[in-house]
Amino acid sequence: MFAGIVCEDELTLYDCKVERESTLHLITKEDLEKTVFIIVNGGSPFPLKINLFDKIIEIKKQIELSHKIPTYNQKLFFNGELLNDEKTGQKSNLNEEA
Repeated sequence: MFAGIVCEDELTLYDCKVERESTLHLITKEDLEKTVFIIVNGGSPFPLKINLFDKIIEIKKQIELSHKIPTYNQKLFFNGELLNDEKTGQKSNLNEEA
């Protein structure tokens, strides 16, 4: 992590704009795994373990597998905002209290 941005595997230090003599912060796999609670309209919340680098569409696919709700019928919101299918959990701020 550099300047609050997670530099994913396919990026170079140059891509992440890491400058000379900068400090990088190592994030382990355990740091990226998070349990979130999904609330279905009219249902009880259920826990779902996600990786913060998963795209929202991948999280929807997990919900489809575990709860038989088709992805096209799902709209995920966090803090009152509709989550973009192409953003990751990290970019959607799911690393906060979710």
